[in-house]
Amino acid sequence: MERRTLAKNAKSLLYWGSILSLFSLIPIIGSLLGLIGVILYFVGLYEWKDVDDRPFTLGIVQLILGLFYVVLLIIGMESGFFSTLSFSKAFYIGLLYTYPLTAIVTMLTRYQVQYFYEATEEESFLTAKKLYLVGILTFPFIVGIFIGFAGRIFEIIGYSHMTDTPKVLKGREFGIDIRQMGAIFAYALVLSLLIIHVMTPRYDITLRKGKVEVFIKKGEVYDVKVVYHGRCWGSCIKEISVDGKVVYWGNSYSYVNEKQIVTLKISANSSMLTINAQDGVYTFSLS
Repeated sequence: MERRTLAKNAKSLLYWGSILSLFSLIPIIGSLLGLIGVILYFVGLYEWKDVDDRPFTLGIVQLILGLFYVVLLIIGMESGFFSTLSFSKAFYIGLLYTYPLTAIVTMLTRYQVQYFYEATEEESFLTAKKLYLVGILTFPFIVGIFIGFAGRIFEIIGYSHMTDTPKVLKGREFGIDIRQMGAIFAYALVLSLLIIHVMTPRYDITLRKGKVEVFIKKGEVYDVKVVYHGRCWGSCIKEISVDGKVVYWGNSYSYVNEKQIVTLKISANSSMLTINAQDGVYTFSLS
């Protein structure tokens, strides 16, 4: 016999939590609103346990994976290599680094909205489920981000329109297709690695001492990028010499992700690179 329960409060929390979480895309003030939204959403999932405990369980798994996502992104962006890229390219490659994890989180979201549909029969959840799949498959091509966002909008519409008295489904099996999850993860991993390989510049020489990294691309002349890990008042790199001749004296530089970047062109016959930085002198042999 079908049993129903009143879930009006959970419905309201899920709806407003989802809306506020969208504000996390807005810098500064959006972070606070987004955090409030996530908290409200999880409280809503917790209250929904009286209806179905599966969405809350998957929400906890997604939260843990989200923490790994942040750690992975921070570790990747700490690499001096990222600082040699333009902001847009570094941001895009950063997304690709986390794409396999994003794919798993999105697939779990598809199961969540499926569970909400089973309890409420609200069609918007099925639309969201389809859009999430298309979105994650096309995520690396940017359009997938917008498709996934559309899926999120339909999910929010589902929370708004779903019944206040859903069917009680506590104790149901998760019914997660492990093979499908594995296939999506493998697809995301292979595609992200392939695109990263194509997009990333190749350096013939990579050197590091202390806070200084040097990237060199060989040619008729050497293209050199010197990366200093850390910020200073003014230029952290005071002077750069090649074979005893000063070629840079702190006159031009840029900062990317808290790292100072100096770009140079030097002779292919150069044998010694000396960098006078704020915390000491670094010498690199190029021969």
